[in-house]
Amino acid sequence: MNKQIPIYHSIEEVFAKLEPTYGHTFKEYDVNHRLETPNNKGQLGHIVEEGILGYPINSDPAADLAEIGVEVKTTGIIATKKKEVRAKERLTIDSLNYVDIVNYDFEDSPMWQKADDMLFVFYKYLEGEPYGDMPIIKAAINSFDDADKAIIKRDYDYIVSMINQGRAEEISEGDTMYLGACTAGHGELVKQPHSGTLAKKRKFCLKQSYFTQLVRKYVSDEEFEHILTVEKLRNTTFEMAMDGALSKYYGMSESQIRKELSITGKPNAKNRYERYIAAMLGIKGRISQTDEFLKANIQLKTIRVNEDESITESMSFPTFKFEEIVKE
Repeated sequence: MNKQIPIYHSIEEVFAKLEPTYGHTFKEYDVNHRLETPNNKGQLGHIVEEGILGYPINSDPAADLAEIGVEVKTTGIIATKKKEVRAKERLTIDSLNYVDIVNYDFEDSPMWQKADDMLFVFYKYLEGEPYGDMPIIKAAINSFDDADKAIIKRDYDYIVSMINQGRAEEISEGDTMYLGACTAGHGELVKQPHSGTLAKKRKFCLKQSYFTQLVRKYVSDEEFEHILTVEKLRNTTFEMAMDGALSKYYGMSESQIRKELSITGKPNAKNRYERYIAAMLGIKGRISQTDEFLKANIQLKTIRVNEDESITESMSFPTFKFEEIVKE
């Protein structure tokens, strides 16, 4: 007798299945012996779907829980030495089919249909341990806020515009902020619609830095300052919105900026330039710890330029060890 496939009518019914698993390991729910294939992290998602939620694996492009329009993503998190949590890796959303994707606007794209409402099942990644021994921590349903959606849409439009220009082979994950086009497979090359040049096979993904912010939001309940509102992002890029916020201070001297923004404290402090920019943007804390900078993995660098356009000092980057960097 075939086992009846459950039909979920609400996200609350899904959480009723997931919440009792918190703190338990994957091997406790491996009903179809997925873990017999060692070191295959993809099997963890299958275990959640089959062993916990009770529906069979399929290759249907629609959302996993189609009846409520929810895609299920099982993903690992890592605790850092500073007792923070971060995503183990970027989160893949959907395959990027160069030929088909040019026919979709953002809202109607297969990528957004899956990404719009995603159910995250977080587990604690334990280096060196079998995947079956890793514990499930928490589940959370994600809906993007309007500001993030505006940036993700702009990232999507950029990727599709490169394909429409016949330049899919030039796409780089570093060209976008939150939504990436990460390489897939093992260097496999595929056709693109407006050029005879083959391009690397890719998938849509949420970048690791962006996904880490979602992890910190849902697992640690952390909150961060925001720089820009959706109104400022709706018809422009992040860079142009930042430029617009800072441009009214262009040409001002340090003393004028301090007076304009009522900045107190030591006028020669080493971090004064960062403080000035934070004040220009209305930020109370550090700019590097704002939501947008963390999500996009942006680092702030202030550069003093002399009247003759020479630079006062060189720009420093983090130190590195030769033995480690050659492995990266």
